[in-house]
Amino acid sequence: MYAYSNESYIMNIKLPPAVTVPAHILTLGYSLILIIDYILVKNESKLSSIVSQNQLRCIIATYHFVLPIAFASKYDFGNISFMIQPWTLAAQIVFLANSDMTLLGDWLPKLIKTATFQDDRPTTETSMEIRLSGLKKVMRGIAKMSFMKVVLDGLLPEDLSSLLELPFYSPRAWFITYVLAFRIYCMLSVVDIVTGVFQASFLIRFHDIFDSPFIATR
Repeated sequence: MYAYSNESYIMNIKLPPAVTVPAHILTLGYSLILIIDYILVKNESKLSSIVSQNQLRCIIATYHFVLPIAFASKYDFGNISFMIQPWTLAAQIVFLANSDMTLLGDWLPKLIKTATFQDDRPTTETSMEIRLSGLKKVMRGIAKMSFMKVVLDGLLPEDLSSLLELPFYSPRAWFITYVLAFRIYCMLSVVDIVTGVFQASFLIRFHDIFDSPFIATR
């Protein structure tokens, strides 16, 4: 077993720990940030004498990147969600938003559709096919969560900090890192369970979370 060391094999960069904030406070904070995004984009022509359109969008992307690093909740799923959701929304803001958008007519509906992974593409599916698709989504989500609990959790060490005791080039370190990444993938499938239930109940179509255009894996 390797002794733990604070020194990196390549460089030693120490980041301050994230500030732990209750999940509901973080949710409120990110909601306020999205309103700030709207105000900035809406007034980008007025700000053009200070920053260009591209610079403004870079600023928006930057603070969306920094916030999940600086602030966190005590829940793993919440932290992962807070990393993914602001980024997907920031991607929409950077690439699709324009100053002609209205708050209630354009901005909020687009953000809600993006945040909930709604699929608004034209479809020829019948109501029954949409419901069955929702049920399949639920089953896929349950299968991934079950695989995570039964298989992946058993492959991880009880103390994940032991990963830091291994050199980064160690095959075991690579294996644990891969399992952790796979576990996050499976953990996020709880979103598919929820959206699948809504789709089967209310005929609102949703993307599988990793088929969403902004975080698609294929």
